[in-house]
Amino acid sequence: MKAELKKRLPAETYAKYERMEACHANGMENLPLFMGAVILGNMAGLPQGELASFSASFLAVRVAYTAAYITTSTQAPTLVRSGLWIASVSMCFRTIIRAAGAMATEV
Repeated sequence: MKAELKKRLPAETYAKYERMEACHANGMENLPLFMGAVILGNMAGLPQGELASFSASFLAVRVAYTAAYITTSTQAPTLVRSGLWIASVSMCFRTIIRAAGAMATEV
């Protein structure tokens, strides 16, 4: 199917299709980390407002990441995309670490 698409679509459109597909795959790869952070935060009893803020912020960063991924066709702006990815992953690890700390104090 991809070979057929590549033949039929202009090169720029096909490149955008490939970026969209890669962005989707990256989102699916990061979903377990986000879900784990939310679940662990709930298990640890982190404040609901904090978890809601984390979730909203994470999703906002991922929307910006998606926009940056799809619209970037040259190498230089990929630093912005990488920075957004690092920010989203860091947010998840921060929440997981806070949950671990909260669970450790309960013992």
